[in-house]
Amino acid sequence: MDSRTINEQIDNARKTYIDMRVCMQKVINGLPDSPHKSFKYAHYQNLVYKKVFGLNAGALRTKKNVPKTNSVYEQFTVSELYECASVICTICSGLTDGKAYVDIKEKIMES
Repeated sequence: MDSRTINEQIDNARKTYIDMRVCMQKVINGLPDSPHKSFKYAHYQNLVYKKVFGLNAGALRTKKNVPKTNSVYEQFTVSELYECASVICTICSGLTDGKAYVDIKEKIMES
């Protein structure tokens, strides 16, 4: 496989991951206001990383040696990007169905 094909795969996987993150943010923005609403995105993103990597965002950033000025997802493999996107899809589905964080977390962590 030539490097152009590999780069295209990485670019496509990153686009999918970013699109799913945007989707999750839009779903969260559509939730009713609450005192903790501003933290929901970070909590769900940490859940994604916990499922895929076994680490929260801060620990993952440290492990991959990514400075705060860079996006940690730029260090992910194609399969990691798609796995993260899949978890985000499950989160969006749960949120859309009105499920609570604990229920969504339970479903994700047991799968």
